[in-house]
Amino acid sequence: MENASLDNSREASAQDASDPRPPRTVVVTWHWPPTNRASAGVLGSLFGIAPRGAFRVVTRSFAETSFTDRRPADADLDARVPPTFVPWPLDDQIQPTLSHALVTIRTVLGMIRAACKVGRGWKAERVIAVYPHRLSLVAGWVAARRLRVPLVLYMHDLCIEAITFRNPFRRAWWRLIDAWCLRDASLIVVPTEQFADHYRGRSVQPCFVLPHCAPRRLPPNDPPASRGRLSLVYSGAIYEPHAQAARAFVDATDGLENVRVTYFTDPGACGGLLGRVGGRWLPHREALEELQHADVLVVLLSTQSDCPAEVHGCFPSKIIDYLAAGRPILALAPAGSFVDRLVSRSGCGVVVRRHDPSSIREAIDTLRDARVRREMGRNARQLLSEFHRETWMNRLLARLAEPSLDQCPNGSRGPIPRRRDGEGGRRIPRTVPLARVSGSAPSTAHAATEYSSAAATE
Repeated sequence: MENASLDNSREASAQDASDPRPPRTVVVTWHWPPTNRASAGVLGSLFGIAPRGAFRVVTRSFAETSFTDRRPADADLDARVPPTFVPWPLDDQIQPTLSHALVTIRTVLGMIRAACKVGRGWKAERVIAVYPHRLSLVAGWVAARRLRVPLVLYMHDLCIEAITFRNPFRRAWWRLIDAWCLRDASLIVVPTEQFADHYRGRSVQPCFVLPHCAPRRLPPNDPPASRGRLSLVYSGAIYEPHAQAARAFVDATDGLENVRVTYFTDPGACGGLLGRVGGRWLPHREALEELQHADVLVVLLSTQSDCPAEVHGCFPSKIIDYLAAGRPILALAPAGSFVDRLVSRSGCGVVVRRHDPSSIREAIDTLRDARVRREMGRNARQLLSEFHRETWMNRLLARLAEPSLDQCPNGSRGPIPRRRDGEGGRRIPRTVPLARVSGSAPSTAHAATEYSSAAATE
């Protein structure tokens, strides 16, 4: 990785003065700060140091509720990445209805129109479609086709592999959309090498690994004084694919001597289980403050999930918050997963690969030793240095500027036709079906599976 001693002000510009102008890129996303969603937090951190004039964002308006609290972002984010908001009058927590579906369709169409208007007026050269949500994935895909510019997919999670629709027709529809978007994409941006390997297995190329990022400079954070009881904290949402891990952890820690477990999460998660053990939701800023008082921070990933590819390769954004807190991580995670490798190879915590009570309790016993926790906390802060957002924004800009993005995307023929100034947004004809593209393994920007070793190989 780049030398950490580089002047921070130079890094914050995200490009050297001698570098070519970054391509003008429209970002189409369903979630954007201050929405308190993981993908919004990741995007807000990364684009908070974007060079002015490089990006513009099209997103929906923000409807604040008691659950979707505000997630802090850089004060000048809107100046760096000017937003265009499409009206969204609904609460995300309400149950879908026919009127909800109609409003959703209207909003998606509005995002497509807004992205095309911004793109034509600004003469955009790239479109980034962000997943989640699948609706912004569709809006960005259509906008890129109408603008005749390369489509870049930012896949915070896998799409069809993690969708749990029970309706087979609905699932088939989104499987088709997923295939179309991947076919037309000139670049797939993913947070882990495991996700990149997954897409290679689907013959999708090329991929670029862009991990979740943190600011370069963070204040020192000493561990709390010994209080006699070991304080374990879980912070963030728990999604259905990980319910098995949550239940196993609750069962294993029930009644443990001198251990206090706190859940800052939706009390209705896992069928209300976490509410019954005292779980409560906190606004993001308050949750970050509570992490400072914990001895150990917990990650829960299921070993028995209907979405194994998603669980194996996901990068929970809470890990960046945990590393910044300088606390050891107790991770329940499948063997060989991204989280398993990240935590175990860096020495920033303990991984439990078998989710039986004895294995979980043995890991907790290891973390009772204050000296072990201090060492793991130091390793956590050291690992955080691999995720500096200035470094990764520079790499993203360089990748977006590569001329290869103007060449044929997955499943298409020939280079992407460039839009002439003033030309309308006709659809680009595709003359081949959804068959996979054969060929050699794609070239990806170097990002090792174990980010903690990346500095030695760069």
